[in-house]
This record gives sequence, C-alpha cells and structure tokens, in this order.
Amino acid sequence: VLSGSSVGVLTSGSTVLSAAAVPPGNAGASLRQLLQVPQGTITQVTPAPVGDHVAWVSSRGDHSFIGLLDPGAPAVRYIAPAFARDTSPAWSPSGDKLAFLRILDELDGSGASTNAAAFGKDTASFQVLVADVATGDHWEVYGEDSREGTGGWPMNLGYGSRPLLFLGKETLVLGSERFGGFLHPIRLSLRDSSPQDLLERFPDCEAQDWVQLEPSALLVVASCPGSTLEPQAGRDVSLSLLRAPVESGRAQPARRERETVLWQGSSGVIGGMAHGGAGVTVLGDGSVAFLRCAFDDPCAVHRLLGGALPRASEATTSDPRSVALSAPPESPFDAGALVRPRTVVFESGDGRFQVQGHLLLPPAHLRRGQGFPAVIFTHGGPMRQMYGTFHFAPDYSQQAMINQVLAARGVAVLSVNYRLSVGFGRAFRNCLPESDCGWRGAAEYEDLVGAWKYLDGLDAVDSSRIGIHGLSYGGLNTLMALTRNPDLFVAGVANAPVFNHVSLARFYSGAVSGTFSGHFDFQPPLTRSSLATGPEPALAGPSWPSQAAENVAIAFAASPASQVGNLTSPLLLIHGDADHNVDVQESMSLARAWRQGPRGQPGLLETMMLPDEKHWPALYSNQLVVMQATVGFLLRHSSGAGGVRAAGED
Repeated sequence: VLSGSSVGVLTSGSTVLSAAAVPPGNAGASLRQLLQVPQGTITQVTPAPVGDHVAWVSSRGDHSFIGLLDPGAPAVRYIAPAFARDTSPAWSPSGDKLAFLRILDELDGSGASTNAAAFGKDTASFQVLVADVATGDHWEVYGEDSREGTGGWPMNLGYGSRPLLFLGKETLVLGSERFGGFLHPIRLSLRDSSPQDLLERFPDCEAQDWVQLEPSALLVVASCPGSTLEPQAGRDVSLSLLRAPVESGRAQPARRERETVLWQGSSGVIGGMAHGGAGVTVLGDGSVAFLRCAFDDPCAVHRLLGGALPRASEATTSDPRSVALSAPPESPFDAGALVRPRTVVFESGDGRFQVQGHLLLPPAHLRRGQGFPAVIFTHGGPMRQMYGTFHFAPDYSQQAMINQVLAARGVAVLSVNYRLSVGFGRAFRNCLPESDCGWRGAAEYEDLVGAWKYLDGLDAVDSSRIGIHGLSYGGLNTLMALTRNPDLFVAGVANAPVFNHVSLARFYSGAVSGTFSGHFDFQPPLTRSSLATGPEPALAGPSWPSQAAENVAIAFAASPASQVGNLTSPLLLIHGDADHNVDVQESMSLARAWRQGPRGQPGLLETMMLPDEKHWPALYSNQLVVMQATVGFLLRHSSGAGGVRAAGED
C-alpha cells in the first residue's frame, strides 16, 4: 500500500522504476515513473511497511548498492555504498530501519574470487548491516568470514530462500550454514551478536525458505533427507513445514504429508537463481496456503484447515486435513496409470558420497526379454533438487512428465540428485573437501556412474540398454556420459547443454546475472563494467599467468569438449537460439566438432534448433515438440527388440 486505500504496483526493469496507485474499482490507472538511474539494473524492489519509502538493489556487475527512494524527495539515496555486493533489503516493522546483506568475497574451491553467485562457490564472507533510514547511520550486526571457516551462503541457491527478515523491532532472521553445514534460519538480536540456530533439533534439515507465521515464530519449508523427520530410503521423500519459535529455537513439525511438495520461493536472489514466486503464504486467519504437488497430481493451491498451525506444545506429526483452493490442470491421460516413484539411495562411482534418486519402475506386464530398458534423468541448475512428485517449477514438472511417459512405455527411469544439488548440505553441494566439481574436475559425474551401477544391480533392468537425458547442466551431464562412457550409455538427449566450460566462462557475458562469469584468465572487457580479474589473491601478480593457464587446462579437461571424439552413442541435441542461460554457441560448437571429426555411423547425431526460443521453450507447442522428440528418441534407441511401442502410438 503506497498511500491510503490505493494498491501500489511497482515495476522495475533495467534503470527505470515505475509505480501505479490503483484505487479500488479503478482498473484504468497508468504507470508513472518514480526514478531513472544512469546505470545498473534495478532489482529486489521492496516497499516499506509504513510510509512511502521504497528500497531496491542497484546491480552493477561485480558490485551493487542499496537504493532508497522517498517519492516526496528530489533525489535518490544510496545506503553506505561500498566496494562490495549489497543485497537483500529488509524493513523493520515500523519502517525506520533497513537491514541488508553485504557480500564481501565469494570464493570458489581454487581460491579464485568470483562475482556471480553461480554453482561451485564454497564460501562467502558477508556482513549483516542495519541502517537508520532517517539519518543514514549504519552498523554491523553480524558477519561470517570465509578465511576463518565460518563463511557460507545465507540463502538457498537453488530456489531462492528469503535470506534476511525482520521479526519484531530488535530481531532479525538470517540464513546461515555455520551450524553443521546445512542452511538454517538463525536468530540475530540487534543488541546481542550471538546467533541462535532455529533448527537445532533438525541438524540435517536444509531450509528451502521461511516466512513469518506469528509475531514470534517462523514457518520453515525444509528438506530433511535421512533424518528422523523424513521417511528413509525406499519411501517417498517430500518437503516439510516446520514451526520454529524464534525465542526457544525448538522447531516442531507443522505438517508432513507423504507424496507432497510444500515450497516457498522468492524473487531477488543473488545470481538470479530463483525459480518463481511464493508457494507458501500465511493467511489472515493464521492458516497456510501452499502448493501441493503429488506424483499423480500436478501442483494446485491448498489450504490447511483448522485455523492457525499448532504451537510448540500442541505440535504433532499427524497430517491435518487440507482443502484444494484451485483445481490442477486437466490431465490428458489417466492419472491412475502413472508410476509411483521410489526414493532410493546408492553410492557414488568414486565412493565418496551416498546419492539420492527417485526410481520409476514400469508395470511388470511391460517387461520383455532380460529386463526393462532404463534412462537416467539428470536435472539442470545444477543447484536444484528433484522430488518423487511433479515439480513446482513448470519446466521440471514437464521433465517429470517425460519420465512418466517413458515409464508408461516400459522404460525404467532413475532421477538423480547428484553432487551440486541443494537440500543435502554444503559438503554435498560443493563436493567438499576436494571442491572438484564443475569446471574444477566434474566429480559430480561420478554420481551418474553410481546411478548406472545401481541400475545394473537391479534384476528388473537390462543394463545393456541404459540411456540418459537432461536439460541445461543436465545436458552437460548427458554429454559427459556419452563422451566418458559410451560403453555404458546407449543413447542420450542433451537439451541446451554446456559443451565447454572454458568457452562458456571466457566468451559468455552471463545475461542472467549481468556479470562476466570468467573464472580462468584475463580477457578484454565485453562491456565497460565487466572485466574478469583472474584468481585471487594474485591480481596481476607474478603467479597469475601460470594459475590462469592451469585453470583453463582443468576446466577443459572437465568439459565434454575434451573427449568429444569418444562420442559413439546416438545423441539428440536440442537448443533454442535465444537462450540467455546457456548460449546456443555451446551446441553450435558441438555440432561443428562433430562435422569436422570422424563421424562414425550415419545418424549418430540428430539436432533440433529452435529459432527464437529460450532455455526451455516458452511456446507450449514447442514444449510438446521437445517432449515428444525426447521420448521418441530414447524409446527408439533404448528399446532394442523389447517390443516397446514407438513414440506417437497410443
């Protein structure tokens, strides 16, 4: 609310912030420009709860500022601008204070300083600052220092948790990984800098997000694989809602529901990693509306019945009833024919981690010969988490549909939460202690080898007919499988894949984050504000050239491009030429390398170029084309003589 009874609509884009005051019943209000700044991108627009002040983030590549606008004032103010990345503004309830995060250093496992919050960052040194809005005075409330081993990430990098939240006049809630390496909300007092873990009772739970439930309690959406809260291996694993009293820190289960995903996301996340808007909302009567996604039912909005969630003394693990507030989309087929996924756990190929997956085994009557053909699904991100349900992110929900159609056609599917996935703690997400995932060694690929070995050990699966498919980073993993182990994988579908870490980092400007994402060596700036400066701490020092050359060699060796000559299994390559996440140049490079090298058997490489399409197709017609092509290709090359019906047959 900007003033009186008018509803405020704020829109931001590039350097312009606009607003519209819409009185009730008036749909004809027009936008008016509030401000225009000379550079940077306006993000994370946050109106004050009282008054007309608006805070936002001015993102400028390797640094950002907190802007403050009073519509009645002649000029914009920036709160304590510094040589750092300021982000995540949060207002006090009275609107007189503004808290924000100051990210000082973002380090990857090689010690290289990086600007974008992309995958593979082990730690971040940051501060929590609070400013007096009237005077501009500011002070530090809390900090974590990666050099002292306390640094982590104050938010869920996969789905965009709300990292900073005022809860009352003197209390802040912050995300932190300092307690056991799992992201937990912690309590900070403006008077006492000692942090309090609000999920102390659930050390191996990873918070996805949190919202204020009551004046002194949070509603926490958490993933707890392997804990006493969640079912163990072989059972369906879902997200859970926890009630966390801010004073005592003894979180209680607010709701558990098997086969259900409960989720809270938010916008304005560093690096643009968030997938969408809020999925959990506390209503005026204290009840909770949430997205419910089951394995046989697409996501729909539900509300918990019975008023407010239970207090700590009344908490129970029983399932309160819920009522649907919206109907899920009509299914084009019989939902009863969908396969219930089983949560499984297996050892990675290198023996370093236990890896979670979701297995879809087709009905027994579809089995032919020695066993079912199988397909491994590898998600993108890579900082994402898959569940044994439809997904709250539309593109992953459609990937789940691909997997269900394959299972209905007699193909077993194993969806893998490989290293770099969120929900399993920092050590798993960053491949600690070696930090050798991503461009630094691609150790996460060993989890897919472990998935293949798991399928090989199942009597129901014919391991001579195992394929693989994935989107984005999942496409990279598909290419890794076909170039590293063509002896294991009979075919693959790579949608919008990364082909070469070096070309991606050196020549791609990173349209999502607005920063140059080079980790490896010095390059001329692509834009005036984008300049890669090489690995820390040797900025332009004598060890810089050798370290840069070493990084390039490591990154290339960890890329499918380094072993593209081993591509002997059929591959379907799909890419939209307006992709702002992974440049279409990656697939162009693969196609060129294939045309210029020994091509092997005819028809080994099939391609699908999507003009004007993005990372995942925006047009529903193109989504269907991609889904049908993926299913058809995998059926054709994995079914063998097993009698599986061809794509397009009913």
